[in-house]
Amino acid sequence: MQIKPPSLIQRILAAQLPQVAVDRNIPRAPLPLKPPAGRWNFSKGKIVWNGEDVGKLIDRSRSLPSSELSRLAQDLNLFRNYTLRRYSKKRKKKVGGEVVIEEYDPSGELGKLSALVDAYIAKIMRLLKRKYDETADGLSCTLDENGQLIINGMNVHSFIEMAGNYPSKKALLFLKGLKNRLGVILGNRSANPSYDKLREVITSLIDAIDDELKRIVDKESPFGNS
Repeated sequence: MQIKPPSLIQRILAAQLPQVAVDRNIPRAPLPLKPPAGRWNFSKGKIVWNGEDVGKLIDRSRSLPSSELSRLAQDLNLFRNYTLRRYSKKRKKKVGGEVVIEEYDPSGELGKLSALVDAYIAKIMRLLKRKYDETADGLSCTLDENGQLIINGMNVHSFIEMAGNYPSKKALLFLKGLKNRLGVILGNRSANPSYDKLREVITSLIDAIDDELKRIVDKESPFGNS
């Protein structure tokens, strides 16, 4: 990625970039120090992973397992955040008498990268929803090595997080359907030998879904905060 000298180009404030502006009222984890696994690059308006255009990879990813699609979405977000941390510039600015650190994008490339990642993750979410709907008649659920719930190959924790990052009416409908299916699993004690462990995880996920549903409804409402 080429970053031009800041003195030669117009500076763009972080608030103008998707996923760069930081709400100081909400505690957030620091941006990652390392990129995701594999060879990632952003050049000429394309995100490339291991020599392959990610956009083309997603277009033909209908045959990929849901778990791989979920991982790709996570890696895209991680690559975006890592790149923002590495290439964004910082400067001090006074806000209401308080000195704060502000990030800005001197080249404009970070804004383009962030918008492209948003578009790709939204497409992956649509593909995951389609796969999930196609397996509606059978619910295969388990906990992975990190204790996260996997339903029909999809990491439920990751999808709730994605829905929170990209709230929309489609995300609202999907989260409602997901909550109903989690309720079905809770009500079927005999279907899984690991029910006790699943119950604790599913209960916390339902609480998380309720929080996201309320936030999305507030956002979509004409009287909401957005």
